[in-house]
Amino acid sequence: MPNAGELNLAVALPQPTAKEFTMKIIDSSKQTQKQDRRLRAIAKRRLEIMPLSDFSQEHQDRIAEQVAAPKPPERWILLGDPNCGQPTGAIPSRAWYEWHWERGINPTESNRDSMPRRTREAVIARDGHVCQICMSAVEPTDIHIDHIKPYSKGGQTLLINLQVTHSLCNMQKGARY
Repeated sequence: MPNAGELNLAVALPQPTAKEFTMKIIDSSKQTQKQDRRLRAIAKRRLEIMPLSDFSQEHQDRIAEQVAAPKPPERWILLGDPNCGQPTGAIPSRAWYEWHWERGINPTESNRDSMPRRTREAVIARDGHVCQICMSAVEPTDIHIDHIKPYSKGGQTLLINLQVTHSLCNMQKGARY
């Protein structure tokens, strides 16, 4: 029994029930399993690609500098004449992947649901094989369906907000509208 001047804290704190306690342990276990799967996927992906040690020291230093930055580097390295309006190609940036991997993020894992096939087909039927950014023909293998108002800025996956684009036009546009 507490003395007259003492506060009994045990009475003031609610105790979780056995079921609540078990649910917290299960949730924690699920989060740990999800994190373990993510880290295994990252390690597997790193093994599948060229090791950093195979890059020149200058290139390794440049990647390390970009990985240390607070913001991720550009995802794509554009190829071709920079004075020309359209790049001739693009390759993925190794620094972009390393930046995410260093932070325990799997950059190829998306939280976003895929676009329904019918929606994609309806956009292509409406726009044809014409890029709505540069207005030139698009090969069927190069079609990207672009959100006019970017998904990341609240744009919805509705026909009125979608358009056919070249993959490069879509990547250059980025999250702008």
